Amino acid sequence: MSISLVNLCVDADGGQRILTDITVDFPTGAITLVIGAPGSGKSTLLQTLAGLLPVASGRIEVDGTPLWNGRSPNKAALLQLGMVFQHPEDQLFCATVEKELRYSLRPYHLPDTAASAAIRNSLAAVDLPDEMLHRFPLTLSGGQKRRVALACTWAPEPRWLLLDEPTAGIDPRASAHLLQVLAERRRGRADGGAVIATHDLNPLLPLADWVLVLYEGRLIFAGTPETLVERPEVLELAEVGLPTALTVAQALQARGITLGSTPLTPRAVAAELMRARNQARSPATQPPAAASRPTADVATHLPAPIPPAAENIPSQESRAAAWLTALDMRAKWLSYLVLSMTLLTLHTVAGLVAGYVITLGILWRARVPGRHFGILRPVLVLLGLTVILSGLRWTGGNALHLGYSAANGWRTALSLAPVLPVVALGIPLAQTSSALDVKRGLERLWIWKRRPPLVESLLLGAALTLRFIPLMWEQWRRFAKMVQARGKSATRPGRMRMRDVPAVAIPLILSILHLGDTLATALEARGYRDDNPIRTRPPKARWTRREWSVVGGCLAVCCALWWFGHAEAFSSAVG
Repeated sequence: MSISLVNLCVDADGGQRILTDITVDFPTGAITLVIGAPGSGKSTLLQTLAGLLPVASGRIEVDGTPLWNGRSPNKAALLQLGMVFQHPEDQLFCATVEKELRYSLRPYHLPDTAASAAIRNSLAAVDLPDEMLHRFPLTLSGGQKRRVALACTWAPEPRWLLLDEPTAGIDPRASAHLLQVLAERRRGRADGGAVIATHDLNPLLPLADWVLVLYEGRLIFAGTPETLVERPEVLELAEVGLPTALTVAQALQARGITLGSTPLTPRAVAAELMRARNQARSPATQPPAAASRPTADVATHLPAPIPPAAENIPSQESRAAAWLTALDMRAKWLSYLVLSMTLLTLHTVAGLVAGYVITLGILWRARVPGRHFGILRPVLVLLGLTVILSGLRWTGGNALHLGYSAANGWRTALSLAPVLPVVALGIPLAQTSSALDVKRGLERLWIWKRRPPLVESLLLGAALTLRFIPLMWEQWRRFAKMVQARGKSATRPGRMRMRDVPAVAIPLILSILHLGDTLATALEARGYRDDNPIRTRPPKARWTRREWSVVGGCLAVCCALWWFGHAEAFSSAVG
């Protein structure tokens, strides 16, 4: 059995494709490396395998079990997976190390004796003493946090380990111990495996049985480490860099010293040099070549390698809504404001139909992914309830009867109908405007050189609000992701069960307060202090023909829409 990916595609929140058409098997009983340059999709692939990111298309199977049941992950599959994030602080939130470990064991419902044994074994696996159980995790050093995070994943002994940069931030001794434990685990069980995303090839490449190379979200190579080092152009193309042993081998070859095989470790380089020297001294005697790296009885079960090919390498694609993203924030605001005010004045069926058609055309042109329109659901529910409640009435004399006035409900529906396109038009505005764009747009509204204190305060308050709200949302999503990874909750990505909220409430509040303190420090560093009247200002920007064309076109559309929506009223007044 193995983890199988078939035509897997994953999109970012903004709709940009991160992983494209990944079809590969992760063999059982093997250690698989996923390597690639930063931004190639390594972490995204691991989080998708762990059920933390939704799949745009394709499918994932874990030992024959589909990872997804519709829009939610399969609980049975999640229990077979253990995820370690790239940054250990992204998964630690309990008061003590012992509580961290017990939280990770909670979904498995182990007896107390078995849970205590699992805790001790996991600490020993990462070379931590039992005295560490009573320490507060967030006060530990970076290397200790990393090892605690590894222990939390190790404790329930999942069949599949998903490790994101496991050797980052730990000392060489702890790194060597980790590699030894991984090798022992591979030899000790054949019903699972390990998938490791890394750029640290020197210690991990000799340990691996299978290697995947990602480049700009596509799989360009899958094969054994020996096959990969024989094709160094793949590593250079993927901007990963060559392992030290391969660099030394190339340097020796440039000086006329040819090795019999491409080495994976410095020890193998030394063995090849000794073999070459002995062969030069005694040509008639051919000593046996150095033994190849053992592959733990998985060589016969490895999938066929994917050779590097030019057609597997993608070209850089432009964003579908680049024109809206590059538009000046003031032009976007003015267009949205005028269009929203025009829509809110429409209360006839013909005008509303025309407004909805124009709104759908703008949304189609902006290419906003459909999942971002989930915010319209509560709006629709609220508008529907308002229409229903507005039509209710009590009828009868002494005996009251509940009735419904369709005329009242229809009038309310016509009055509230413009709210939906106004909210919908705000979605592409938010998706194509970063917090920095919004802040600069606010500051550019004041064209004079000197800003009064009231204007300064309003601009700063608005900029802080616009900046802090998405930061708080990101913190919520980060905690939801760590709770889902460790609590094995079969909820949709980005959501948190109510029973998980108490465990992360205080750490979440502390994280938000820390963000506020960091933001205050950053503002002070930029000159926002009471004793310093100098403020940083955004770079000047001039409107181009594009901005004038968009605003002018929007005004023309709004005038036509307003006239069309009020033509009936004008006709009645004239008649």
